[in-house]
Amino acid sequence: MKKVIIIVICFLTFTGSEMNAQSGGGSFMQIVEETLAYFRCSITELNYQYYGLSKYSKLENVEIGQAVEHYAVGLNSLRQYTADQDPNEIILRMGFAAVDILGEGLDNVYVMFNERDGKWQSTGLGQEYYSQAFLNFQQNSDYGREATLVRVPGFNLAYAGVMIKVVDEEEGEEGEEKDVLHLIQLQVGEEIIKSNEPRPAAEVFEELGRLVGDGEDVPR
Repeated sequence: MKKVIIIVICFLTFTGSEMNAQSGGGSFMQIVEETLAYFRCSITELNYQYYGLSKYSKLENVEIGQAVEHYAVGLNSLRQYTADQDPNEIILRMGFAAVDILGEGLDNVYVMFNERDGKWQSTGLGQEYYSQAFLNFQQNSDYGREATLVRVPGFNLAYAGVMIKVVDEEEGEEGEEKDVLHLIQLQVGEEIIKSNEPRPAAEVFEELGRLVGDGEDVPR
């Protein structure tokens, strides 16, 4: 009977509309709190490494940090991308998000969620390097606040997507400014990057598309 009660308490799903709430919103905070309650009743000194923790923690006195939703660009989309195409068209939601958990002894620990059949479900607890790189960028960049995490899984690349105002070249120096999507490459783990200056997303996608080449379709 005791095992049945634990299973009921620890089970959790939530709808996509709740996921869209700000991390400070009541409904989303409640969802993450209930997820942490699940892990509190599951983690022991014998299995904490299985949950991605570097040291045993009861997950008490922790703070819920920022939720990071992941977006991605597939290799087929890059191969077919053309210069006159809106780069936003090929950036798709991955149906994956991670929530930063802050506390003593916790380093790069996230609660992870996948979207399944229109609902979000907690799927794990542990390290998530793309979210960590993105949050580090937000904390140390003037562009950080309005950025979006954009990944290219086929090349194992991650970018911060930011909107930057530029003057329409066709109208000359006195032309109207418009918002243009730029990508700033993120340093994930020990990866060495050539530059973290913002580049137009269209330029980045064209470059990656040439790397994909004209071969057969590749996994998205």
